[in-house]
Amino acid sequence: MFPSLYMCAYNVGSITTYKRLTAFVEEIYKIKFDIISIAETWLSGSKRADLPSGYIIYQSRKPQGKRTFAGVTFYMLSSLNKRMLGIIFMSTFM
Repeated sequence: MFPSLYMCAYNVGSITTYKRLTAFVEEIYKIKFDIISIAETWLSGSKRADLPSGYIIYQSRKPQGKRTFAGVTFYMLSSLNKRMLGIIFMSTFM
C-alpha cells in the first residue's frame, strides 16, 4: 500500500515577474502537498528542473509568439520522481 499523496491545483494567473513568483512561493509553503498542478503560468519553454527546495518542476510551454494565458507546470517532491512513469502535456493551444 502506498502512503497518502496530497495534490493541489493552483491557478497562478502568471508567475513571469519576480514579485508574482515570490508571492506564489510564499503561498505554497503554507499548504501541505506532494504535487501541485500550476495553471496559467505564462512561462515560455518546456523543461524539467531540480530545485534546491527538494522539489522538481515539469513545465509545458506557452505557444511561441501567441498571446495566451497558457502554460502548465507540475511542482512535485523529488522523491516521487522515482515512481513516475512519465508526463504528457496535452493542450488545444499547442
